Amino acid sequence: MADKGRNDRITQLVREVENVARQLRNEIRKRVQETGILKRWEATANQLRKQAATVAAQVEKYAREVRQELEKSSRPKAKPATKAKGTSRPKRPASRPAPSAM
Repeated sequence: MADKGRNDRITQLVREVENVARQLRNEIRKRVQETGILKRWEATANQLRKQAATVAAQVEKYAREVRQELEKSSRPKAKPATKAKGTSRPKRPASRPAPSAM
């Protein structure tokens, strides 16, 4: 019997602590809303989200560029074109007449 009475008191104390904690949480929430801090925190959080999205987009862009550069460098390079024989213009005559002296 004594244990039952003790358990009842403990249960009652736990309920009272829970009620006081709930009231305290509600009071803090009301005070925060009155001061406008919550709105500023939300605005700051939105701004940080936007900045994080911008940074993520830049990182994605740079990663894509690095991948493309690596793919370019890993491709086999084209052989230089060899000069086709017999298709060049005709050679000049070896000797030119000497300029005439006046």
